[in-house]
Amino acid sequence: MPNLPHQWKRPKQRSIVALFCMWLSIGWHPIFAWQSSKEEGRPTGIPAASSDDFERFVENAIKATPVAPSAPVIALPPVAITVRPPYRTEPFQVVPSHQSLAREFTSSSATDSNSYHDVFQSALEDYVPPDEDDWINYTWEGGWWESPTKGSLKPLLTNKLHRVQPIDLEQLIWQSMQYSMRVHSILKMPNIQRSEIEIARGDFDPTRYAQSNFKDTSDPVGNTLTTGGPNRLNDYFWENAIGIRDRNQFGGKTDFGQAIDARDSNSLFFRPNNQVDSKLTLNYSQPLMRGAGVFYNTSSIRISQIKTEQELAIANTNLQQHARTIHSAYWELLLARFQLAQVIKAKVRIKTLSIELENRRGIDVLKMHTDRAESMIQAMAAQDSELRAKIRGYQADLARLVGSPEIQRAVCDEMIPLTRPIASLPPLDSLDDELYNALMYRGELQEIRSQIETESVRKQIAANELRPTLDLVVEGYVRGLAGEKRLIDSLSRQFDSGAPSYSGGFLYQSPYKNRAARANLQGRAMAMAERIDAYEDRKMEVEAQVYKAIEMSKGTYQAILASLYSARAIQSEVENQRARLEDFFNEGSSPSTILNELFDSENRLLNAEKELATRQIEHMQALIQIKYESGTLLTIARE
Repeated sequence: MPNLPHQWKRPKQRSIVALFCMWLSIGWHPIFAWQSSKEEGRPTGIPAASSDDFERFVENAIKATPVAPSAPVIALPPVAITVRPPYRTEPFQVVPSHQSLAREFTSSSATDSNSYHDVFQSALEDYVPPDEDDWINYTWEGGWWESPTKGSLKPLLTNKLHRVQPIDLEQLIWQSMQYSMRVHSILKMPNIQRSEIEIARGDFDPTRYAQSNFKDTSDPVGNTLTTGGPNRLNDYFWENAIGIRDRNQFGGKTDFGQAIDARDSNSLFFRPNNQVDSKLTLNYSQPLMRGAGVFYNTSSIRISQIKTEQELAIANTNLQQHARTIHSAYWELLLARFQLAQVIKAKVRIKTLSIELENRRGIDVLKMHTDRAESMIQAMAAQDSELRAKIRGYQADLARLVGSPEIQRAVCDEMIPLTRPIASLPPLDSLDDELYNALMYRGELQEIRSQIETESVRKQIAANELRPTLDLVVEGYVRGLAGEKRLIDSLSRQFDSGAPSYSGGFLYQSPYKNRAARANLQGRAMAMAERIDAYEDRKMEVEAQVYKAIEMSKGTYQAILASLYSARAIQSEVENQRARLEDFFNEGSSPSTILNELFDSENRLLNAEKELATRQIEHMQALIQIKYESGTLLTIARE
């Protein structure tokens, strides 16, 4: 963690930093800020709108959030999605304190035959827990199986060097972003949902319209007043209209149009003939109570934006799982290669011993000794085949997960991992930092926060719909009429003859008891409360998962040390028994006992080395689990 000025460590400043970070990460911002019409495509001067309920939730969440000054901050402006890889090639590389691996152990022996029982009985009674765990920091550069010349970094499956591909863990993550169809599928979902935002904004696009309808009638006349003489009414009516309709963000609806109607009839009362009727109309209706306001009318846009954030959170979770799967396959591949190298070396040792025993057969070595050596060789050969099959299986998994063409089975027979495991404790202050990162970047928490904000918006909509309907309706028009199909005269008389006509009024409606709106508001409030409870429960679960991951990494770190002690002890035992066997051969004595012990020690040495390699990989998996639980293994950022 970087060294911060002393004043930044005070609670007040830390709270301000946390408030700013939470504001950026959650994406809480007013829906309609004061922006130009060039940027947003809408009139300027529209006030911002947000949900009071969600603001209160954010304030309460910030108060309960542990602050980590070193935690990263990600800004999320609405642009293209990019994927941020792990921070470093080895994101968990921590320099341990250099202490000697060896530690002296002292024990008090019993003074008489009964003292051991007394000590055993009082062991837990006298035990006092330490104030804090005493972790042993040690420096270990790794086992011989990590050597480039005699370990797993040399080809083990094929001698065709042109079909051997070195792989790096960070490189695999990067290549998966480029080639993996799974990643492409994950990243398409937020873009699909983002299109819903533009669909919602399309409700405020002005609509141009044009309509034309021709009607020709020939009806019998049952009343002489209809035509004034002719026994059938022959009439045609051609109506035309063009105009534009618009809906603004305050809820108002505008209709501005020009109608041009042409009509003629054989009725003697129809004067003048071949009429052209022009009418220029402006209608506007504005809700004053229910349905009024920017927040209510733009709520569909805001909900689409929140759902896009929710899809981003889901994509973030899926990417975390994908990256974790790649990490797991990589370390399992490396473990299988470690163990294969160990089996190959152990098989060579036993083969050398078997040849030596075969040469002394009938002198001081029995057939059962050579048979046991041969059985060990066959058992190791079976392990060799099994490990080779595992390696090829893990390579196939990585080829599928990453998708890079250079590691596909058609061109690559063997992958050689270059990223080595490390043995290190997490930093002492990692718990607070990782808890902070988990609250900020875990996709599940981001998803629930988006759901809370969605329910908050819907609750505000329900509160608005509780009001009665009160609409202002106004209309004005000018009209002109001309005969003999004189269209120009009809249009000009709209403005040079007579005066404009206008009307205005109010429309009021209020359902009796308003039960539907009240029930809707109650349901929205309960849904928001349920999501907040789910968030608190999920937050506690995430905190527990982070804590468990950190503690597990400490346990696996100490397990490496224990396995290392065991492997070194057995190695010393094998070397000692080898030396004793040479002495037996030189003295001409029967080596049966020492041979049996040597065979057992060789088996135990192989198992101890495999156990140590397993502990190495388990420790790396535990360190990866910390980043996975904190949501920083692989994150989506919008630059």
